[in-house]
Amino acid sequence: MSKRRAAARFRSFALAEHGSMLDLKLAARLTPCPQRSALYLRHAQDESVHARMFAKQANAVRGALGQPSLPAPNADIEGLFEGLGELAFLAFVHLGERRACSLFEAHRDHFARREPQTAKLFDRILADEAQHATYT
Repeated sequence: MSKRRAAARFRSFALAEHGSMLDLKLAARLTPCPQRSALYLRHAQDESVHARMFAKQANAVRGALGQPSLPAPNADIEGLFEGLGELAFLAFVHLGERRACSLFEAHRDHFARREPQTAKLFDRILADEAQHATYT
């Protein structure tokens, strides 16, 4: 994977994680269940951290290419909880987390020999993603 492509991929991951964070915060506000609200808020916090980690990695790669840094990710809210209802929202999130695990595992494996620090970034995020897939 070229450096330019890697920077773009990290940026797209940052935007996806930021968008998920927004949807989870809204879900936490709208669910009638305090226990699920707490889980959604914890999950949203993790996604916010992941978005920052990916954005930082994207900017590090861009800097190595002599390109300027991009601002923090700012995705739009999709309103999935409201549009789907809570049960379908949880199913959607569950499937998304499982897909993310597969995708991030592939990226971790890709970077394992080339850039061990980048592989470790994916390992840290994968631990959260696996937990998110489990609770949903």
